[in-house]
Amino acid sequence: MTLPGQRKRQVSRGNAEARREMAPYSVRWMTGPALAASGWIDPILALERENLAPLLRATGQEFPEARRRAELAAADATSVLLLRGGVLAGTIGFVRDWNNPADLYVASVQLRAAARGGPGLGILLAAGLEAARRTPWRRLTANVHPSNHPALRLAGRLGFRRSAAAGRTSIGLALDREELLHSPFATLAATLAARHRLGGDPPTS
Repeated sequence: MTLPGQRKRQVSRGNAEARREMAPYSVRWMTGPALAASGWIDPILALERENLAPLLRATGQEFPEARRRAELAAADATSVLLLRGGVLAGTIGFVRDWNNPADLYVASVQLRAAARGGPGLGILLAAGLEAARRTPWRRLTANVHPSNHPALRLAGRLGFRRSAAAGRTSIGLALDREELLHSPFATLAATLAARHRLGGDPPTS
C-alpha cells in the first residue's frame, strides 16, 4: 500500500529523473588532487563497481577500491567526467604508464547504463581525446580482461593493437599518438567537441 506522502515522493523522484535524462551533457576535466578535493571520487568508484560487478563475479575477484581510490587521486592522473543534470554519467581516467612514463595509460572508461545507446559514449570519448591531446605522450596503453568483450570491441574500433601483457592474464592494448590523432575517430571527435563545446578550459589542477 502506497501512502499519499510516499506517492508524492515517488512522483517527485520520477520527475527529477526525467529532467536529468533530458538535460544536456557537460564535461569536466580534473587532475587527481582536484578530483580528491571535489568529492567526485566516490561517485566514480560507485559507477566502476556497478559496471564491473558482473565481470568481478564471473572471475571471483573483489573490486580493488583502495587501489583505484589512490590511482584516481594521484598527482599524474587526469579524469574526464561526463555529467548530465549534475549527475555522473560517465568517466575516462588517464595516468602515466608505470612501464614507460612517456606513455599514457587508460585506467578506466565507464558509462552509466542509462547513458548508453545515445550520444553519451561519443561525447565522452571526444572529451577524453580532447583532454589527452593537451598532454604529451607517445602512445596510449590499456589492459582489458579477455572476457570484457564490449571494451575489446570498442578498442578495436578506435584502432588499438592487441598484445600479450607481460606477467598479466589481461590483453594489452596500445595506440600510437599519431595513429589516433589522424584516425577517422579524431575527425568525428572534433565534430562532437565543437557541437558540444568540449574544448573548454584545461583540466582543473
